[in-house]
Amino acid sequence: MIGDSPVFRDPDDNFTIRGTVFIGTEGLWHLLKRKNVNTEIVNKAYLKTYKKILIFTNADLNIYQPGDNINITCGKKFYHLIAPLFGKPKGRVIESALRREWKKNYKKCLLLRIADYIMTPPDRRLLDPAEASVRDDGRSENER
Repeated sequence: MIGDSPVFRDPDDNFTIRGTVFIGTEGLWHLLKRKNVNTEIVNKAYLKTYKKILIFTNADLNIYQPGDNINITCGKKFYHLIAPLFGKPKGRVIESALRREWKKNYKKCLLLRIADYIMTPPDRRLLDPAEASVRDDGRSENER
């Protein structure tokens, strides 16, 4: 399933979405199936086809409904590949909707990062410069 449409794969690795056949290349499959995309495999033609598929299946929209806001996520794939495909939004209405979505998702991403930090064993954490000045007794250099 991509967006609101089922995907049918044939033996030659080609796939059909709503009656349209797409040639299944390594780069396109990589874009469709992976969260962390290897940009060495992907070229402009694959990105163009990928954008076409996202629009065709409404996969770029929040609840896969035409006319809905763009689905903004905090992942690397969104910021490095998907967002540049769609360019900068034009018009105040779109900008305010994107800003609202960005704020909502920014808070969610921040909470996920905090949770990830808490769940990481202390010896594997990357310390924040503010935390680096805290001694073993829990007091910072300013409190001594």
